[in-house]
Amino acid sequence: MDRQGFIGGTDAIRIMNGQWVDLYLEKIGETQPEDLSGVLPVQLGIWTEEFNINWFIEKHQPVFSLGNTKIYKQQALVFHEGYVPYKGAADAMLVQPDKSWILECKHTNAFTNMTEIIDRYMPQLQLYMWLHQKLYEDQDVKCDGLFLSVIFGNTKWEKKHISYDEVYTMNMMAKITQFWEHVIKKVPPSNRDAETPDISSIPIDRKVKMNMNRNNEWMSDAHDYVETLQSAKKNEAAKKKLMSHIPDDVYQMDCDLLTVNITEKRRTIKVKGKANDS
Repeated sequence: MDRQGFIGGTDAIRIMNGQWVDLYLEKIGETQPEDLSGVLPVQLGIWTEEFNINWFIEKHQPVFSLGNTKIYKQQALVFHEGYVPYKGAADAMLVQPDKSWILECKHTNAFTNMTEIIDRYMPQLQLYMWLHQKLYEDQDVKCDGLFLSVIFGNTKWEKKHISYDEVYTMNMMAKITQFWEHVIKKVPPSNRDAETPDISSIPIDRKVKMNMNRNNEWMSDAHDYVETLQSAKKNEAAKKKLMSHIPDDVYQMDCDLLTVNITEKRRTIKVKGKANDS
């Protein structure tokens, strides 16, 4: 695919990451994009895409059954906003009579987690949802967000629902427009600091992340928890060490400090002078 004359999902990620210089040179034709045909992780993502889509559908029966859902694979998303041309290719569109979803599939290594994947690809995901809304805004089919379906290595699969966020997307579009002005005018840009907008307000599986730094009651309780955590760990380690002394043929071990009672199902420690067992 010729990626020179438009902004795509990967480009949005690079712009938000501040990689303006290399991307600019590609867009004006002075350099060629990296050849990914021999990059194994990239090719695995391409070759497992069909399986990923089918796996997602299978795991969501009967919600996305073939009887009530039309599945459009490699759905082109093309739109001009002002003088910026955008182009994307959703891995799949899931369309029902009154709403639709984008399905974006990824394959990554087994040591990555879903939070890292969401953070890494959020510019692409939000751009695709924005493009979908623009292309279908005159129709009655509402875009109900995006499903991110991820295979980790060869043993784990996860999916998350990502909601569209207007504030995040408009901030991103402003950065993209600034970048594209350099391309149109052929004025070389400088690299930027990576944009790390707060995504805690973007619903993931229709739930948001809460920052509790300004909640005094929460912070007080959190402080107490952290302060006592180490002593709790030390206590558990001491308990395990104490229990290691118990032979098989006793039902009680006693000293001036405590008593250990042993049954087939439970071992309890009673500290002398204290009412509670542990």
